[in-house]
Amino acid sequence: MFKSPAAGIDYIERLLKIFNLSSYFDVIEQGRYKGMYKGTKYWLETLPANRTIYKGLHPENSIIFYQSGF
Repeated sequence: MFKSPAAGIDYIERLLKIFNLSSYFDVIEQGRYKGMYKGTKYWLETLPANRTIYKGLHPENSIIFYQSGF
């Protein structure tokens, strides 16, 4: 954290997005969080290992990457 303070700032920015209630109930139109509220997305992104858990729950999204041959 002391060597790279930007890493801490990124985490703080993600936490602050949770409290931005003006866009909390906007629905996401595309991407991994399609159909979810922005507030839900912000909350999920603050969880540690969010991407790892998502990949474990949705392995079909990674198959395309592995079939492409890098």
